[in-house]
Amino acid sequence: MSVLGLDLGEKRVGVAVAEPPSYVAVPLYVLMARPQSALVSALRNLVEERAVKHVVIGLPVELDGSEGKAARECRRLAKVIENELKCPVALVDERFSSVEAEKTLLASDKRRRERRELGDALAATFILDTYLARSKRR
Repeated sequence: MSVLGLDLGEKRVGVAVAEPPSYVAVPLYVLMARPQSALVSALRNLVEERAVKHVVIGLPVELDGSEGKAARECRRLAKVIENELKCPVALVDERFSSVEAEKTLLASDKRRRERRELGDALAATFILDTYLARSKRR
C-alpha cells in the first residue's frame, strides 16, 4: 500500500508517492487546485490506482511556528480530502520544502517554466520524505 504526499497551493498541487517495498518518495505530477471538486476527483482516482493507505499534506507553518491563513485553509482542505477519500491524512510542517525544491531545480539547469511545474511535485516529495523519515524513527 502506497503513501501519497501533497504540496497544496492556491493554484497548483504537487503530488508525490512512495510505494512498497522501498517506500522511496518520488514526484508524480502537478494538479490544478481549482475547481476543488476536480482536484478531489483526481486524488480519488490516484488513491484507487495506487492503493494509497495514507495521505501526507504539507502544512504551511510560519517561520516562527505560528499558523496563519494559509495553514487554516490547508487544514480545512485536508479535512475535505480525508472525508472524501476515506483515507487518513497526516499534516507535516512544510517550512523550506519549496525552497529546497527550487534549489534542487536550479542546480538541474531547468528553465523557469519547467522549474515552476516540477517544483510543486518536488516539494511534495520533500514533504513525503520528512513524514517517512519520522515514521521510521518511531
